[in-house]
Amino acid sequence: MSFEAIQMATMVFAVAAYLIGSLSFAVIVSRMFGLPDPHSYGSGNPGATNVLRTGKRLAAALTLAGDTGKRRAGRWSWPGISPRTMAWT
Repeated sequence: MSFEAIQMATMVFAVAAYLIGSLSFAVIVSRMFGLPDPHSYGSGNPGATNVLRTGKRLAAALTLAGDTGKRRAGRWSWPGISPRTMAWT
């Protein structure tokens, strides 16, 4: 693989990881369940704990699963990282 191709792949993966990381599953799930914006109550931080404060355990579980999944998707999509060990190969 040429140096330019490696640079391009690195930039593509960096932008993809940024975009994946910018998704707020707390906001997405709250809208799906008709809950208030998680920024407006509790600690003000969007996350599973704040969504759980609404009393909707399923919404909190989906938020946690979405946040975990986006971390894994971003990590596993990077070439040279083994999904099994999460370490450089």
